[in-house]
Amino acid sequence: MLAVVPDRPHVATGPEVLEEVTDLTYRPDLDPEAQALSALLWASADIACAVTAHLRAADFHRPVYARLFTVVARLVGAGQPHTAPLVLAELERAGRVHGQLSAALLDVTTADARGHDAPHLALAVMRASYRRGYAAAAVALEQIAAEAHTEDLYELMCQLGRDRREAAARLTAATEALG
Repeated sequence: MLAVVPDRPHVATGPEVLEEVTDLTYRPDLDPEAQALSALLWASADIACAVTAHLRAADFHRPVYARLFTVVARLVGAGQPHTAPLVLAELERAGRVHGQLSAALLDVTTADARGHDAPHLALAVMRASYRRGYAAAAVALEQIAAEAHTEDLYELMCQLGRDRREAAARLTAATEALG
């Protein structure tokens, strides 16, 4: 079965499609996630190390960007250059190059972000992730209320609160370090 690759309606791929086509008007130049990755590709090693010390793949809403970030962070962590051609080489080495992933790499490479903006863009990604975490906690709390044993309700709710408190502390630390 063929599917249209998001952001590239003229490209179709097979089973390796990572995410659904939901928005054919998507523009990487206006997406903080794409811009953060673009800036990271152009950032100095010092800036890239500071950003990857705080930003996580789980902060990215688009799975394809999370996968690209994982490769970039691995290169940065190993003290290796983290330019787009080397990210592509790492993807090829791992056998993970396919239509959507390479298209996303091209999008972020040409998104025209500046390396010195990487910390601010990373914080924008983290803030959006932080907000999504509250929405997910609300859904989880509703599910807990409907499905959990009565005696477990309070502890499960508290765990959601502890998770949100940990997320708040992580965002505060990143803001202090990068902001």
